Amino acid sequence: MGYLMLVLPAGVLLSIALVKFEPEAVYRSAGAAAMVTLTMICLAMLFPKAFLESEKIFLCSLAAVAVVEIYSIAVRLVLPGFWNTIVITVICTWIGFDWSEAQKQTRTVNHAIRSVAHLYLDILNLFLRLLLRDKGRLKK
Repeated sequence: MGYLMLVLPAGVLLSIALVKFEPEAVYRSAGAAAMVTLTMICLAMLFPKAFLESEKIFLCSLAAVAVVEIYSIAVRLVLPGFWNTIVITVICTWIGFDWSEAQKQTRTVNHAIRSVAHLYLDILNLFLRLLLRDKGRLKK
């Protein structure tokens, strides 16, 4: 039930937002998100210890992204184009970390649901960031 309460509202909001983008941009972003996700999962399988030991670094980088974005919204600051690439990199590291963390946990239904929810949100954020990188692809 908890996973449904996460996925259903996110799916509704996503379907409303995607109407504003051209289908080609959505397909490209979804394909890129899938390729990046598979790459990060493979890296997490090859080097799980590296991802697990870097949790504090990932957490600090995510906190820094949140602070900068909240500040930029508050003062109506337009962030430079490379900022999106930085955020995409941070999200990619979280995909690898969440996969490594999921593999480390005991195999229970609760852990599986929690791990899938984390990965779902990571991949959704990655997809949206990749889509927003193509701002010029909005429907007219």
